Amino acid sequence: MSLIAEFSIASSKLMLSPTFDEIPNVELEVVNEVAIDHQCPVIFTWATCDDAEAFESAMADDETVADFHRFSEPGDHAYYRIAASSETDVTVYPTWIALGAEQLGERYVDGEWHVELRCPDHETLRAFREWCRDNDIAFDLQTVYPSEPRMGTTLSDEQREVLRVALARGFFEIPRAASMAELAEELNISKQAVSERLRRAHEALARKHLS
Repeated sequence: MSLIAEFSIASSKLMLSPTFDEIPNVELEVVNEVAIDHQCPVIFTWATCDDAEAFESAMADDETVADFHRFSEPGDHAYYRIAASSETDVTVYPTWIALGAEQLGERYVDGEWHVELRCPDHETLRAFREWCRDNDIAFDLQTVYPSEPRMGTTLSDEQREVLRVALARGFFEIPRAASMAELAEELNISKQAVSERLRRAHEALARKHLS
């Protein structure tokens, strides 16, 4: 039976690490990751930071970034295409492909990449964890569960509450009237929990209305 694993990874060897050293408060919400050359994947991501100009300057000087392009207007929440360079010491993407795993979600916040990965079986997850250990990548497993429960289309009480607060505080407005940190403070939960509940709520709503 396939399973879904949620975990975090961290290493100075990964793509964008020099940029994160320069701009530690940046947050990324990856929408898609593709590659022709598996060693140099391209991510399409929303980036949230206080100083977009400094973020772009840091990427321009980052040897792990081959190039980047901003699709949206400049601001504290912008959409980018970012390509990894061959100078990146360790690239995770080809390992996922080789193991037959499917990336369901990926974001960078508070110094770690938080990943949601669909794996064919437990052996695949163990193989990925061992690969992280062999490549000096910190791996922290949060939860594992069968993939079937994710087919539901109803919101949990927690997802409904975070959506209600986000809507009331203007989180979905452009520009945003409230940050994820402010939502977390009001709900008395972590920013990671806010992000996870919002993402799962979005998925449930999409399944319900697009089925």
